[in-house]
Amino acid sequence: MEKLKREAGSSIAGIAVALVIIVLLVIVGLMVYKNHHKTFTSYDDCINNGGQWLTYDGAIQFDACKGSGPELFLQYSAQNMPNISSNQTTKKTNVVLSNASDSSDLINYLTYNYSGCNIGQPAGSSATGYFKILEEVPSGFAELNYGCSNYSQAELSKSYIIAMKLSSGWVLLSPTNNMFDNGVPSCLLVDMFRISKSLTPQCEQNTGYNDGSLRSVDNP
Repeated sequence: MEKLKREAGSSIAGIAVALVIIVLLVIVGLMVYKNHHKTFTSYDDCINNGGQWLTYDGAIQFDACKGSGPELFLQYSAQNMPNISSNQTTKKTNVVLSNASDSSDLINYLTYNYSGCNIGQPAGSSATGYFKILEEVPSGFAELNYGCSNYSQAELSKSYIIAMKLSSGWVLLSPTNNMFDNGVPSCLLVDMFRISKSLTPQCEQNTGYNDGSLRSVDNP
């Protein structure tokens, strides 16, 4: 009888040890799994705790971090955030191509808006700013081609910027990487400045894929 009790006790102890080992293995396995399959809650959490930072070309307005799963966390890049360009004037007038229906105050603003086209030019260069008003709408927005007068027409025809009228006068919206070669603005630019859909019925929205692809959506 005593022998049976000892054997039963040994069996129970063995089972207990085995259960403890199993529990420990499960805990270690969960820790390893969690370490390799981290669930992040935000872009900052992803960046600071082992996520993969993704790079995009300059035309994309966000930084991105990929977790171990399918999640992708996006954060708008501060350097690409739309803003209003600081207004500086110049005595050397710009080239402004306009239509008969365009506002005289917009034409005057563009004529004397400092473009920086003199920077890096040889002495005596005649390079000035260049603006071509493509469309102006009554709600106080205009889309333009822009650049410097010594740029090729091919360059100028793919360079777009939007002007907006405030109570203090016209301003240009920056940075221009919020405008794409097809003349369509980013949805971020549209949302921030409530750009009229009569000027731009659509905007370009990031798809979130790592190839930096875009999709056109209707301007709400």
